[in-house]
Amino acid sequence: NYTEALARYENCLETYQKLGDQSGVCRAIGNMGIVYWTLGDFIRALGLYQQYQTIAGEIGDKLGLSRAMGNMGNVYLDLGNYQQALKHFIDNLHVALELGYRQGISISVANMGEVYEKQGDYQRALPCYRFNLAADLELGDRYGVAYALWSLAKAYAGQGNFETAVNLLQLAIQLGRLLDIPYELSDFLFTQAEILSWQERRDEALVVLAETLSLAAAVNHPQVQLEARLLQLRLEGQSNVAALLGLLTPELDEAQQAAMRAGALLGRWLNEGLIAALRT
Repeated sequence: NYTEALARYENCLETYQKLGDQSGVCRAIGNMGIVYWTLGDFIRALGLYQQYQTIAGEIGDKLGLSRAMGNMGNVYLDLGNYQQALKHFIDNLHVALELGYRQGISISVANMGEVYEKQGDYQRALPCYRFNLAADLELGDRYGVAYALWSLAKAYAGQGNFETAVNLLQLAIQLGRLLDIPYELSDFLFTQAEILSWQERRDEALVVLAETLSLAAAVNHPQVQLEARLLQLRLEGQSNVAALLGLLTPELDEAQQAAMRAGALLGRWLNEGLIAALRT
């Protein structure tokens, strides 16, 4: 419940302000920013992250400064301001390097790759994603590895290298099932269906889309539900206006503005078989 979460963080903020606890103020403001970002209120989220950055800088909280920069970059990315997004991700990378914060370094470089990917600059995106994959393998971050594999697959597909994209995506899907991360898995499956459709493998794409839609509905991932249903309609030859309008529920419309990238979670090392497969 976002309303309850905001009320709780606002109460925490008031308490920390009375105590003069600036680190607590940073945490409360940062959490409020995440809620507003999730709700799609990017302007308010950006304002909170700017406060977070200012206070973190004043008290010498470099880890907090790094997080604020990364979050601001994500907001700018969602706003389509790629220049500012890239600037904040690079600034975040510099701080993470200074701290020796290996996971922060990996995430920053991955975020830079996402900027390049959205701009269609796959030549720059690919090295970022390769670094991200290698770093997360070294960290033993299996969630991060799954996400990096998916990112790499999208970049290769953007270049038209569908064979490599499919191989990487199969590993991402395998790992997504192993980790039991159905929300992310629905993203991976939708990308697989897209690539199959680009390869004119219609029947296979429709099978994957059926699983994608079922999973996305189960985990309440309306963005994937909308995109997968649109692709399904196209492949089935049902592109009439009535069918399309039937998809535009308030929940799906809100989801268009509320796509939040999941953060990486530390885990154990990948099993040796998957590591070997990744290195071949």
